[in-house]
Amino acid sequence: MVVKLMILSCGTNASYHVCKHIKENFFEDFYLIGTDTNDSWLVPSISFIDSFYKVPKSEDGDFVNSICEIFDKERPDFILPSFDFDQKLFYNGSDILKKFNVKSLSTSERTLRIYENKLSMNSFLINNGLPTPVIFNFNECDNESEYFVKPCRGVGSIGARILTGKEIKCIDKDSIIIQEICKKPEVTMECFHYGTFFTSICRERIDTKSGVCTKARIFQDDELFEIGKKFSSLLDVPYLFNLQFMKNTENHWVITDVNLRTAGGMSMSCAVGWDAVSALAKIMLGKTQAEICNSFSPIPEDCFVVRSYQDIVNFKKKKVVAFDLDGTILDSRKRHEVLLQKLVSKHYGFLDTSDLISFKREGFSNIDYLLLKKIPEDVAKEIQKEWIELIETDEYLEMDTLYSDSLSILNKYSQDNDLILLTARKDSQRVFDQLKKFKIDKYFKEVCIVYPDNNVVEKKCMYLRKYCAQIMVGDTKVDYCAARSAGIEFIYRGDGFHSIRTIMGD
Repeated sequence: MVVKLMILSCGTNASYHVCKHIKENFFEDFYLIGTDTNDSWLVPSISFIDSFYKVPKSEDGDFVNSICEIFDKERPDFILPSFDFDQKLFYNGSDILKKFNVKSLSTSERTLRIYENKLSMNSFLINNGLPTPVIFNFNECDNESEYFVKPCRGVGSIGARILTGKEIKCIDKDSIIIQEICKKPEVTMECFHYGTFFTSICRERIDTKSGVCTKARIFQDDELFEIGKKFSSLLDVPYLFNLQFMKNTENHWVITDVNLRTAGGMSMSCAVGWDAVSALAKIMLGKTQAEICNSFSPIPEDCFVVRSYQDIVNFKKKKVVAFDLDGTILDSRKRHEVLLQKLVSKHYGFLDTSDLISFKREGFSNIDYLLLKKIPEDVAKEIQKEWIELIETDEYLEMDTLYSDSLSILNKYSQDNDLILLTARKDSQRVFDQLKKFKIDKYFKEVCIVYPDNNVVEKKCMYLRKYCAQIMVGDTKVDYCAARSAGIEFIYRGDGFHSIRTIMGD
């Protein structure tokens, strides 16, 4: 079963890492739905997204309605909010998520009431014996002394600054937190919490550009580990969260910020084997705790990660049209008839199979056909087994021909569209050999071959979504169902293996 994961603000650094890592390591297990305020060609992760939606900003009045419309259409299993505001809307167990049966990878409403501003979170930390910087009341500030000031409802380091007591007294006292100035090192501790399992990794910021860490020392620290573990036991924390640490004036570690979301630098931790995304994926796939915990490797000593930016090229895409092969472009009816007739003669006796295709067009299988012809069931099954083994061998593939109008159709659709081939075959190389033989390989930007098993509809649908296809051209109910599941137009080719009555029937 494919898990549908919806990622809000899928254009962030953290979201890019999540999308890339899941698609590179769990391609057949996940269908990714991405939303962002930017157009698709301005989203770095777009090549990993199966279905993308441009939405209003989180603060916009239409944002929730837009997300609910996507819920209704896509029916995701999980949602991953990227920003604090999104978490307040789509926390675990919210009425909206209950309505659409979506599980959130965020935290609970109880935790969000504490997390909603830095002052309430700071009070929570102090009341539970967790280390924090010294906080000053407005009236305690000495005019000439300097203090660290940050907004009560700020995000990250936005609005945080060092001010004198005199400058602070010109600010609305109810909107800020006044703290002692802490000193380096600045450390982000990424944390993963699942059941009774807790693990963490620390990143010391060595260099930053535009607020983003580009050079870091990666390490593990027993003292910080215990602080993070205690914190995770006190609240309904999400699986992934991070704590920020610095040293206070007494040279002790203190928590300078709490972020109950994925960290922008999480790819740096993954680079050394602390693979939180794989752990998260395994949770959604229902893996055991042992399998989930195996995502985290021991961290080597004296480890440093340097981040280099990657240039990603996106295009305003042409419309993508997907074509099936057998029964759509290639007329392969003859090999089906000839091979079945040969095998029946071998195992039972002569049988005229000239009516096989008309029978299969009504949705029946080879075995249904053989049983109708009074072939014993055990013999029919043996014939079918051998038929599957031989149907894609060179001897029978040589019987395939292009339909008389195939080239003109490919020429027509390739003028203003990108074409992909999407077919179910066991032998991939023979597909490429046939495309080359009939000189039609030049028409297809991508060739996607799925194995013909019971999940073929799901697999075809996955590729339709991966390449953002708008049209599926095919001849079978499999093609039709894949197109319908992907929410795209289906164009029927009438000379293939299923009649329109079979395709449209339930």
